[in-house]
Amino acid sequence: MTAKEAVKLDIKKIPFGEYYGKLLGHPQPGFLMIVHGPPWNGKTFFSVGFAKYLAENFGNVLYATPEQYGSLALQSLLSEVKAGELTQMVLTKKIQDAGDLRRFDFLFIDSATAHRLRTPDIEALREKHPSLCIVVILQSTKDGGFRGGQEWAHDADIKLRIENCTAYVDKNRFLTQKPEPLPVPFAKLKAQGKDQEAAGDPAALNVFKNVRLLK
Repeated sequence: MTAKEAVKLDIKKIPFGEYYGKLLGHPQPGFLMIVHGPPWNGKTFFSVGFAKYLAENFGNVLYATPEQYGSLALQSLLSEVKAGELTQMVLTKKIQDAGDLRRFDFLFIDSATAHRLRTPDIEALREKHPSLCIVVILQSTKDGGFRGGQEWAHDADIKLRIENCTAYVDKNRFLTQKPEPLPVPFAKLKAQGKDQEAAGDPAALNVFKNVRLLK
């Protein structure tokens, strides 16, 4: 392909607006994004809020979270980001429980460690579903990095770091210049220690209103 042909290519993009457009630009379908940062600094706030934005504007979202599924903590997050009425956002413990992934446009994996997924697993998933946009939340290590090594950073199209409820873009293949850090929407710094959870309690599943839960 010549340079002349390259500039005339009709390349699809996802037209993020306002906040997410400033932070992430207009990525192509099938992007891989990783989100990492210390505990209690806003990673999950960002991820749930981003999932809500995508579900409202761009398609169906699957949010897979073994650790927080059915918990009061996740209920609180959904309420705070005003996602409690969404039916196009589906929550599940395991990705495989969702069935055919072709019905989803976006997949959130929270976290890679909880799902016991490594970079080759994500590569295989992307090969099978090339238009599926994937957001992977990574747990932090004691040295400030993230679990899984630098393979994640190398493979990702977007690398986002959340610290002190602020989003920092460390890598983005869809931007020509690094954006300024932006505060995480809705997020407030949590006190140290875990929120009360009700994981595994069937009664807790009823508080998610119209958000779809896969049992």
